[in-house]
Amino acid sequence: MKIGETIDFSYNLTCTNYDWKQERYKNVYLITPLKDGNTRAHNLFEIYKHGDENQVDFLRHTKFKVTKIENTNGIEYKKIHLEEVSEP
Repeated sequence: MKIGETIDFSYNLTCTNYDWKQERYKNVYLITPLKDGNTRAHNLFEIYKHGDENQVDFLRHTKFKVTKIENTNGIEYKKIHLEEVSEP
């Protein structure tokens, strides 16, 4: 991934709105959804609560723009900032 690149996930992307503090073990993606009800994300935790996890699901082929990539001190993994982009 490169800053400015637009990416498209060909599958539903399930994530959480909670910081699981996983940056020491894998890349972490920080996603900003579209505002004003235009997002392709759904709060699954409002339908079914699964412990402390607040699952959010982005529909298949949701597009995101890479806005920032941060190195994590002392380890190989990165924090990648994504912004959901609207469909043309």
